[in-house]
Parts: sequence; structure tokens; C-alpha cells
Amino acid sequence: MINYSLEYDLKKDNLIVTVSNCQDLPKGLDSLDPYVVVSMMSEKDEAAGKTRGTKPKTSKTVRNSGNPVFNFSCVFPVKKKSELKEKIVVFEVFDWDYGIKHDMVARKVVHLRRLGEGLDEILGRTADFSKALRRGLPRDERGPGDICLSLYYAAKNMSLTVSIIECKGVFVAKGRSEEPDLETLPNTFVRLSLRHPQLKREQVKRSKQVSGTRNPYFNQQFVFEVGARDMLETCILRITLVHKTETLRLKRPVGSLELHAGADPDSLPLLHWRELLQTPNRAVARWHNLITPEAEERNRKIREKEEKRRLQELQEEAEAAAETAAPSGNR
Repeated sequence: MINYSLEYDLKKDNLIVTVSNCQDLPKGLDSLDPYVVVSMMSEKDEAAGKTRGTKPKTSKTVRNSGNPVFNFSCVFPVKKKSELKEKIVVFEVFDWDYGIKHDMVARKVVHLRRLGEGLDEILGRTADFSKALRRGLPRDERGPGDICLSLYYAAKNMSLTVSIIECKGVFVAKGRSEEPDLETLPNTFVRLSLRHPQLKREQVKRSKQVSGTRNPYFNQQFVFEVGARDMLETCILRITLVHKTETLRLKRPVGSLELHAGADPDSLPLLHWRELLQTPNRAVARWHNLITPEAEERNRKIREKEEKRRLQELQEEAEAAAETAAPSGNR
């Protein structure tokens, strides 16, 4: 059971989601270290096969509890209240474990359209809900996979050590589509690159290849020269999992992620990078979801569109302010 509330802020055009607590999580009584991930997507996203929104929000971890209290609030922009009925809120509860892939223990998908007339109850006010959770991952949740890596900044040597530990559940795409190939066992290696505006060239490294498995184990370390720790504030670390085909020996990107200080707010890459910055001389390991090249390109276009819209709004506000400030005789 998950207890949560919804409120649509009419002034700011935001949907406020608050997770109060969960009850009777399905994996044991007091053996869990749960945290909740909340995301929002559209019905079109769901129809396209997506199971989660592009900018998930992550709560703090509650230790040793099958009935965790989160009191976690997050905000999602919804430009018009008429668009609310097209939105879907996804709740995912994970079991945290250091250095191990975090298992999804429960999940709930809430279609706001199904609230019917109850949708009016969240306009400008808070409405509480209690819903049953479903166990684990959805059946169609496949790939491109997850990767476990560790980051370590050595203050004495002014270097960044990236340890590529392993990947889980790797699927390659079938042909040029995004549909996973359920028959081909990937032959994969990891390409790493570190970019910085002040560095003359990009530092690129590559792991060994592990063939014929969806769960490749690498356990390799790579050292990058970065200089003073402040340089990490503007560095971008890119990790790409690459599949080498059996026939033509083509190298095809399976999925990637970027870790840097400017990553999406509340995202795991940003959290991991912040932990690196805050804890020099200590290795920090985390699992990350890989993103397909197609999804990465879509996200890039969305960001560009949002940035263009934001700049347009700023320009309109500046023009309106200038018109207001102009003497009445010049209007």
C-alpha cells in the first residue's frame, strides 16, 4: 500500500506529488532499506513503450523498514490544467544495497484520467489517496541494461579513478528499431571519455570485451588526470556500453550515461557526482540505468525545445518590462 497526495498549483502550473508512506512492502518485514522514485509521463509516452518519466525524483532511503515513512514531495510542471488528464504518475519503490543492483520491490502506475470527476479535487487543493502496490518490475521492462561503477578522486595525485564493475540485463536493439533483440547475446565493452573546457583534448579509455552474456563482469579501473578538485565541477564523464556484432564486427552503442555537476536535478548521475565532490579520497559506487542512443537524442531535442521556450519567455518578459518602464509619451 502507498499513501500519497496530489495537488495542482493553479498559480504556478505545477503538479505537487507527496508520498507520505508505504505499508507492508512485499519483501520481508524489517529487512528493507527502501526509497521511492516518482516520475511523470504522458499517455503518449506509455503508448510508445515507456515505463517511467524522463526526470524521476528520488527520496531519501529509510533504513530497516517494511513500512517506511517518507514525507517526500516533488513538483512536476504541467503547462495547462487541461493536460492533467493526459498525465501518468509512476511510483517505484526500491531496496537500497551498497554496491549491489537495487531491486524494485513494488510499483504503482496512476493514470490521472481515471480519476474522472475526482480530478477537480486536486485543483488548487490537496487530495489524499491510498493505492495497492504491485510487486517488482513490469513484464515488458527490458534493457538496454544497468551499469555499476565506482568514482574515486585522489587529492594527492589530483586524478579521477573510474572503476567499471559490471552490467546487468543488457539487451541490444533489433536492427534499427528500439525493440530489444531477445536472441542475440551481446559482446560488449565500455568506452569512457572525460571532457573539460580547459583541457586541450578529450581523454578516452576502453575496457576489455566480454562476449556472449547479458551480465558482463569487467572489474577494471581507469585513471584520468583532472588537476585540482574544482576542475570536477565542469568535467563531463561519459560512459558508453558498446556491442560488437559477430558478423560484420560493427561497433554499435547499446546505452550510455553522463555524470557531471550539471546533470538533471534529483537524478542518480547528479547524486553520484555530488558524492564524488563531497568525499575525496573515498570510492563511491552506484548502479545507473543506461539510456539508448535514440532516447538520448529525444531527450536532447526536448531539452533544446525547453531552453528555446525559456529564452523566448525571458525575452517577452524583458520586452514587457521595457514597455512598462518607458515614459507615457513614448508609448
